[in-house]
Amino acid sequence: MAGNKQVDTKIADGLRAARSAARLNVRQLSAKTGLSTATISRFENAKRRPELGQVKAWMVACQAPPEQASHLLELTERSERFPWVATTLPDHRKQTAALIRAERTATSIVEWSTHVVPGLLQTSEYARAMMARARLTEDEIENRVAMRIGRQVVLTGPQPVRFTALIAEGVLGQLIGGPAVMVAQLRRLLEASSMPHIHLRVVPQGTDWHRGMDGDFVLIKGEIGAMVHVGIPRSALIFDRQPDIDLFEAAAEEILKLAMTPAESSAVIQDMINRVDPQLEDDQPSWSTAVPAG
Repeated sequence: MAGNKQVDTKIADGLRAARSAARLNVRQLSAKTGLSTATISRFENAKRRPELGQVKAWMVACQAPPEQASHLLELTERSERFPWVATTLPDHRKQTAALIRAERTATSIVEWSTHVVPGLLQTSEYARAMMARARLTEDEIENRVAMRIGRQVVLTGPQPVRFTALIAEGVLGQLIGGPAVMVAQLRRLLEASSMPHIHLRVVPQGTDWHRGMDGDFVLIKGEIGAMVHVGIPRSALIFDRQPDIDLFEAAAEEILKLAMTPAESSAVIQDMINRVDPQLEDDQPSWSTAVPAG
């Protein structure tokens, strides 16, 4: 799968700058690295993405400064191609690692969610309630909850990512984990919406067809370019080709136009809290039922 153009251009620029600084022509670099002159040309013109070993050889041949070499090697390593779909446990782990790495190096994240609260905004109780239904062991549940909550550091660190959460209105009416868990989750959403780097928008029910109806997605942009994560049962898809990125960007823009304003979104969340909150008392046993008659 080809990488997106922004990533390839940055790598190409770095390679070309290193060769220029070393005062090597293409033939000289070819002799030092074993790469053909045609391959060098394709790398420098972003027509093909080099492998990590090829970049290392290039940096050694050019005697690039450690800082320059380290930056370009890291950029290449982080831009490793992702499997379209994970069908095995090793592939699934690679995808999860790729998602976490992309989130931690991101400058912006846009998530469209139609069934549950976005993972970066979930409380641990909400996440645990969902996973308890997935027939996982207690250890598996705790490990996954810890990983999900750990991912949220991208929103709370010294340089938090710019996060846009587009949430279908129906998500707010679910009672995942029961009234108490859901109210706490809704309050978390209100708290998050007050943060300057988090833009929470609720998309109302009853709209005409729009591209978001094709399914949920997470669009992540960062130094190494952009990628899209699409969850499917028991697996996920990762896209990093520019035509695919453009498609999901257009979908996000379309959904955003249909969304409520930030103030309207907060009001809808508060209204749902007011509706669900009285149910908490209904869930509590009355004195007559809680204490056996003596």
